[in-house]
Amino acid sequence: MQQPTSRSVFSERDFSVVKDYDYEPFHKGRIDVQLPAPNSEMRLFIFNPFDYPYLWSKYLEGLQREYGRMGVGHILDLDMLNKPDSVAMCVLGVINEEIISGIRFHGPLRSVEEASVCKEMGEGNVDLLKEYVASWI
Repeated sequence: MQQPTSRSVFSERDFSVVKDYDYEPFHKGRIDVQLPAPNSEMRLFIFNPFDYPYLWSKYLEGLQREYGRMGVGHILDLDMLNKPDSVAMCVLGVINEEIISGIRFHGPLRSVEEASVCKEMGEGNVDLLKEYVASWI
C-alpha cells in the first residue's frame, strides 16, 4: 500500500476549512481550538504575537527556559524575537490554562539569510544548512 503524501492528504480529503475572513474571532487576531482528542484536554491557541504581547512573552519565557535546559540558549536571536511583529503566527498548546508547548512561524522567506535556523544552528555545517533551506524557498 502506497503511503499518502501531504499533498494528497490536504487536497483529496474532505476537511472542514476555516477561512480567516469567515471566522469572526480571527478578526481579533486569534483562534482557540479544542479538538476531541480521546486522551487530552489540550487546546490550541493560534494567535498573532503582535495582538497578544503577554502570550508572546510567556512563549519566549518557555523558549528560553527549554533552550537553556538543553545548553543551547545562546543560539536564540532575542533582539529579533522580542519584537512581536517579527513573527507571523504562534501556536500554544494549553492544558488547564497552562501553556505546555508552543511553536512560532516566520515567513515567508525571501532569502536563505532570513531563516532563523541559520543563526540558531550556525555552529554546525552552515553550507549544508543553507543549501537545505534554499531548496525550500
